[in-house]
Amino acid sequence: MGNAFNKGNREAFFILWNRHVPIMLRQEDLLTQKLEFYLQIYFSVYPAFMGNVGQQQRERDLKRELENFKFYLDTRGQDLSRTSEFL
Repeated sequence: MGNAFNKGNREAFFILWNRHVPIMLRQEDLLTQKLEFYLQIYFSVYPAFMGNVGQQQRERDLKRELENFKFYLDTRGQDLSRTSEFL
C-alpha cells in the first residue's frame, strides 16, 4: 500500500485498501470512514504537487482525480461530507 500511496496511485491503493481493510470496518467504523475520506482528499490533490510532470499532464491528472473525488462525495462519502469536520 505504501508504494501506491507515495506515488499517488489511487486505483492501486484502494484495491489494496479494499482487500486488507474488512468491509464491516469500512462500513461501520467512523474512524475508518474518516480515514478513507482523508485518503480521498490526499489522492484528489496529489497531482497538483507533482513536480516531475509537465503542466498539461498535471492538469489532466488533477481533473481526473477531482472527478474521482466528486464521485466519492456523491456515493460513499455523502454522509461525511455534510459533517462540520469536513465542511
